[in-house]
Formats: sequence, structure tokens, C-alpha cells
Amino acid sequence: ADRPSTRIAFGGDSITHGFTTTDESVSWPYLLGVAKDWEIVNVGYGSRRCYPSDATNMAGINPDVASYLIGYNDFGGQVALATFKSDYISFVNNFRALYPTIKLYCITPLWTATVLAIPIETYRQQIRDALTTLANPLNVLVEGTTLTLGGAGSFNADGIHPNDTGAAEIAAALASVVTV
Repeated sequence: ADRPSTRIAFGGDSITHGFTTTDESVSWPYLLGVAKDWEIVNVGYGSRRCYPSDATNMAGINPDVASYLIGYNDFGGQVALATFKSDYISFVNNFRALYPTIKLYCITPLWTATVLAIPIETYRQQIRDALTTLANPLNVLVEGTTLTLGGAGSFNADGIHPNDTGAAEIAAALASVVTV
């Protein structure tokens, strides 16, 4: 069969990478691609933080639409909030330099059981603030906490990574939101 005519690029960390599900074919990027009948290019990378240069990893992919789910590892490392926000803005600007006319779905970190001195909600807020600063309607905010039911039913025992059920929840929720 021919490849689908629409291509989606996924950027992010291990939650996007998908190696924590039982098989790549049940990861949320794969399931979303199947649901939309889109070709997927996944450049998610385990343990990744937000780095502006990661946008250049998407050079040559030529997606019709993209998503970026990042922030848990920045939270886990307790990266300074101003640094995280600045890096996020720079990532989006670098992405926009490559792809000025496509939608970029900016997904805030998912539910987690992890509690640290700087709360994960504060990192989510930095993403919201960054997108407000950029004021580009093609940068679409998606609240990660709305994509799963949360808790043990949707996540592995680590309280960070979605299990097969959580991945399916994420894909189904995004399928109703993500458009070209």
C-alpha cells in the first residue's frame, strides 16, 4: 500500500519515544498515526530535556503537522524555570524557522506521581506562558493532564510513563484534537 499522504512528526522524551509500552505498536504516537491514517516520524528520545537544538532534528522530515511533549525530565532535574521557559521558546522558534506554516501541538507534561520541590505544574505553566509570549495560533496548547485518566490504571509502576492503557487514552484524546 502507498504511504499515507499526511505526515506527523513527534518530538519529546521517553513518553513520546514509546519504549515503555509492551510494544511500539501500542505507543501513543503509533496509535494516533493509525487512527488518523497518517505516516508517523517519531524523534522522541528517552531521558531528553527541552533543548532548542532538538528542533533541528526535525529538519528534512517535512511534516504536515507536529507535536512536542516535553518537560518531565526538566522537572525531574529541577531545571531553573526561567531556563526551561527560555529553552522552550527557543525550541518553538527554531521549529518555526523550519516549518512556519504547520501546526505544532505543544503538550504539557502528563500526570505523574512524582513530587519535587518545584512542582511539575510550574513547568506546565512555563509552557503556557511561553506560548502566550509567542502568540502564534499555529502553536496549539494541549493540556497533558487531560489526555489520560491518570493514576495506576494509565501509568507504569514508575508513575511517569503511560502503560498500554494510558497510551491508548492519549492517542484517542489527541485523535479528536489534532488536525492538519
